Amino acid sequence: MKRVYLDNNVLSAMGKDDMPAQEASPISIISAIFDAGEVILYTSEVTMEVLNKWQGDKKPKVLWHYQRLPKVPYIERQELQGFQTYTDRRTFLAWPMIEDHPDWSTLRAMGLETHDAHHLMVAIVNGCNVFLTCDKGDFCPSRARIEQEYPQIQIMWPSEALYRL
Repeated sequence: MKRVYLDNNVLSAMGKDDMPAQEASPISIISAIFDAGEVILYTSEVTMEVLNKWQGDKKPKVLWHYQRLPKVPYIERQELQGFQTYTDRRTFLAWPMIEDHPDWSTLRAMGLETHDAHHLMVAIVNGCNVFLTCDKGDFCPSRARIEQEYPQIQIMWPSEALYRL
């Protein structure tokens, strides 16, 4: 059974009903396939990070969709490794040593925005087969390179996934 990770824009579209028909109808059908138990749809706490910043009258419905989906384990995109310090009689300086997750760094270098790279990294590390997004502007330019670097996952728009799930 395919493991499909939903980008926050797909999850939001399920609640807001604001997508163009070419993507809205496939999203509804994919949601029905999930309800029938034929595909597993996942999201993560990365989605909640994005949703926490959003305010709108449809937020309760979007959160309802978020709550009913299973969540893949959260993975930090950066970890604090410690602090570098310098001291002398009159000075104390300290600065953090932060290590980026290697997959997040690779995806960022391919041109993905911080949260897009984080979503995709979480999906890849947690063994999802499909990354479902409506964000063609950010993913189209890098899609071929991403799928070459990470052949275990396919980036699909809902209209594509409908015929390939």
